[in-house]
Amino acid sequence: MKKLKAATITLVLALVVVAFPPVRTFAAIRNPALSERLGGTAESSEAATDGTIFLGYLVSLWETAISIGGLLVLFYFIWGAFEWITAGGESGKLEKARLRMMHAVVGLLILVSSFVILGYISTALFGEDFSILNLSFPTPGQEQTSN
Repeated sequence: MKKLKAATITLVLALVVVAFPPVRTFAAIRNPALSERLGGTAESSEAATDGTIFLGYLVSLWETAISIGGLLVLFYFIWGAFEWITAGGESGKLEKARLRMMHAVVGLLILVSSFVILGYISTALFGEDFSILNLSFPTPGQEQTSN
């Protein structure tokens, strides 16, 4: 039995090595603080010192958090709706499901209010030129451009 187990493990490892051979990759590292002609991504070298790159990273982080939060709100609401449907008229389960859906709605309101608050702050601090709410929605076949 031990020999069969050892042979099976050896066979699986051999198949993994054959199926997924090591591949050489060369990373294309681009410095965001350098200009394009020096191999960077910034329009000019001043982009790192004036805070544009840092704010871009913060905006990307915030947009990611909003996306994840929206998915969690949707999941939580569907979970509450499923509990509501399967409660079978029991008042305790109905109350628990109602609270879960209510919490999802409150979470959605928090996400929407963060849009409004951060939009106001970005306009107050940076003027009309910089807007966090400058969202782009790519369509199929359209190449996405960075903000």
